[in-house]
Amino acid sequence: MTCRLPRRPFRGAIPLVVVLAGACTDNPVAPTLKPEPEPLATIECRVNVPAHSMVCSYPEEVLGGTAIRATRIIGGQDRFVKLANYGNAVANDTLSIYVTVQNLLAKPLGTTDGVTVTGVTVFFSEDPSNGVTVANATGDTMVTGAAQPYFLYNQILTTYQVSDPLQWRFALNGASAFTFKVYVLASQTDESGNGLDAVWSGGISSNWFAAGNWSTGSVPDATSVVAVPGSGVANMPVLTASASALALRVASGGTLGLGGFNLAVGGNVDATGAISNGSVTMSGSGSLLMGSVPALFVTGSTALQGSTKATGAVAVTGSLAVADSALSISVP
Repeated sequence: MTCRLPRRPFRGAIPLVVVLAGACTDNPVAPTLKPEPEPLATIECRVNVPAHSMVCSYPEEVLGGTAIRATRIIGGQDRFVKLANYGNAVANDTLSIYVTVQNLLAKPLGTTDGVTVTGVTVFFSEDPSNGVTVANATGDTMVTGAAQPYFLYNQILTTYQVSDPLQWRFALNGASAFTFKVYVLASQTDESGNGLDAVWSGGISSNWFAAGNWSTGSVPDATSVVAVPGSGVANMPVLTASASALALRVASGGTLGLGGFNLAVGGNVDATGAISNGSVTMSGSGSLLMGSVPALFVTGSTALQGSTKATGAVAVTGSLAVADSALSISVP
């Protein structure tokens, strides 16, 4: 059966085309949303079959015209959305890759009202090269062209949440390498406030509490969605007193030093980089955690969404669900 997605926006929601336009930079920035569509940029993925690898980067070209009307277009692989892959394997001339999507925006993706699931769609703007075909797409859609294969991640992704993995299968037809291009399409409840509340710039010092070190010019508080880039900043942040955030991401290559103090987070924590020398308290309900943290206090309900390492004591007075993710605890 062939499925079709609508060309036009869903009523009461903003279909969001998340353009993966960064060369895997992993540097969050506050997005600027345009009131009108602009030429689309895309992400090109290169697959090396013998090496079982898929690497994506921004090609030096754009798709001309404004094919998607009444949408908001933003960009940035590892800035506003992140596609990751693992578990690559080849059998019977077919390559299988598990692919996840992570929401790096301040608003949920894949919902029109915060409750109803519309899902997150990754669709092919350019078919695989060298005779390779997509073997198990969810269906075909018409967004920027005709009969574009897509994969539907049928869930809501909250800020910094990683989707459940979907296995993508490619019929190789003898090819040892190929490329393809994709976009990410998702609904949101509204178009305002997509940007992160506080992105660390570190232009003045390493002091978390110096307003000039933040993209908004103000120090984050318990209502702030915070991002620490993995590179491109002069100084990485360090606390000089206890602090709070609504959600936190420390990107790969980035660090957050707690200076012996506590950081209280009410929502999700993605510590793919490293958080050290202090403690993190997670008090939210249904919060998600992965990465490297120091001492960890869970007073709400938290679930691991990836491998997690604690370099200090772990105390749970609420609930901590480990499921299939690895949790290692290393106390000095």
